[in-house]
Amino acid sequence: MSVSLDESETTELLPVDWCEIRPEYFKVWADFPLIAEPFGITLSDHQFHALGHMLVSMDLIDSAVDREPIQAVRNQLCKSVLRWMNDEKDLCPLPGQLSEDRLGKLRETIRRQNIKTAFLAAAENVFRASERKRNSLSASELIRNLVDEGQAAAEMTIQILGSNTNAKLNRFLQRIMRIGTIVDTLLDADEDFQQGILPLIPGRFFRLRLKSAIASQLPGLILGSPDRPLLWRYCLSYTRTEVVPLDLMRSKYWNEHVGR
Repeated sequence: MSVSLDESETTELLPVDWCEIRPEYFKVWADFPLIAEPFGITLSDHQFHALGHMLVSMDLIDSAVDREPIQAVRNQLCKSVLRWMNDEKDLCPLPGQLSEDRLGKLRETIRRQNIKTAFLAAAENVFRASERKRNSLSASELIRNLVDEGQAAAEMTIQILGSNTNAKLNRFLQRIMRIGTIVDTLLDADEDFQQGILPLIPGRFFRLRLKSAIASQLPGLILGSPDRPLLWRYCLSYTRTEVVPLDLMRSKYWNEHVGR
């Protein structure tokens, strides 16, 4: 059974260090209260920062995995992270390219909320889907793996929210994160292909398949949103060249992050 963050608050989780984190991750964090509010969910500062520590950890781990060209090494890195997060640090130290201080905030969160088992199971599903994505032989297979990756990432988020969520928000997060993984792949296709992360040539047909997959997911996302104008603003904000949160006044850490 998970524990609400309100019941387990600790100043050890504050603040979130956004140094060298990709702005896309910062935007997800900064916009989250706006997205959750129409569902009747208000985040405390502590909950907001707990989500931030999760996103920081995800970006650091994802970047470390993407830099590794050898599958066996990637698999070992992911296993080591999961064991370290599961408080097996004496048996399995964190890989040297990752910061214990920064990832430790997330480990502290899942321990205090008593969600280690469910959260780490979802994290392992993200790793597995990501690796299958690298080995996809067709656009259809790639899209299935992207959807699985987004679904697992949504489950991680839902676990972090604990009792401060509801079924409608959970379904919305699942839908938007499934779409988000496909959108990210579409936007980064050329770079990912050059780096060996994307196994398929990002030609016209490939891009068309991704766009079709996105379109097929949109009706459920729109119907599940209680604030459709906000949803459209949120989706369209990702078409901008510069990644900026929707509401700069509410995203009070944005200028500090950009200035680094």
